[in-house]
Amino acid sequence: MFLSLLLSGFTAWSQDGTDKDNSRIEALRAQFLTQELDLSPGEAQKFWPLYNQYREELSKIQNDRIDDLGPSRHRGKRVSDLSEKEADRLIKAEMQRQRSLLELREKYYELFKTALPITKIALLYQAEMEFKKRLIHRLSERRKN
Repeated sequence: MFLSLLLSGFTAWSQDGTDKDNSRIEALRAQFLTQELDLSPGEAQKFWPLYNQYREELSKIQNDRIDDLGPSRHRGKRVSDLSEKEADRLIKAEMQRQRSLLELREKYYELFKTALPITKIALLYQAEMEFKKRLIHRLSERRKN
């Protein structure tokens, strides 16, 4: 749950950045994943359209979370200042998003199997986590400097 909130916070931060920054991050992600997965030309041709669609759908789910947690939604209130009803709605919305994320991952697992061997799909999930870890580390280093 903490990682999920941290990543959604990163997504919110990156949305405030420029399209140039987002494009650069996505280019770095593609380069990293291609290298880590050691995709053949045939695999890459099948994989990338699926992966790009997956990222679009994932982004929509994450953006919904940002909209719910954003200050404009609760007039600047901190979560601890929400009413019971507002807090209940946030919790239920988060549980629904988690279900949506699981459904999305299951859907794309089946689709990825049409493009890649299962071992490379396992590598994909590992490589995505490693990319996020390195990106967060790099961003924290930039903020320190």
